[in-house]
Amino acid sequence: MRYRSLSSNSAPLPPPGPAGRRESDARCPAGPATTTHVSKGHVMELLDRPLIAEGRTGQLAYGYMKVPRDIEDEKVRVMEIRMRAYATDLGLTFSDFFYEFSCGSLTVFDEMIEELVVKGARYVIVPTLRHFARHRLLQEQMIARVYRLANAEVLDLSAYER
Repeated sequence: MRYRSLSSNSAPLPPPGPAGRRESDARCPAGPATTTHVSKGHVMELLDRPLIAEGRTGQLAYGYMKVPRDIEDEKVRVMEIRMRAYATDLGLTFSDFFYEFSCGSLTVFDEMIEELVVKGARYVIVPTLRHFARHRLLQEQMIARVYRLANAEVLDLSAYER
């Protein structure tokens, strides 16, 4: 499922998933307190790769976020604003957000890849790589999957803001 962003003229996000909540859902790693070990220099190296260095202006970008059940709408909105600004700074055209509400689920992630392929989008922006997974190996697998299936680059907002 894809959900609209929290702007002044859009409805609030729908309630996530079924009413039964597991304790592990409360520990979903997707807040601004999470960190990653990717340096700004590494992001700049990625920006110099041919995939995004040639004709970057106007290319489509999508956002992807894990949204825990207990996060406030305003925090999500602030993150959306930061991600859109990042896309603008890179000369990208930001299209839409994909929100994953269930920790460990890849349903929305798979839908995002399909959308990337259909629209020919070449970029996915995440607040941190921990929105993909907690473990670095899983993060790398998901990044590789986005690249392999959609020929798209994953851009980490937290590495850019350092």
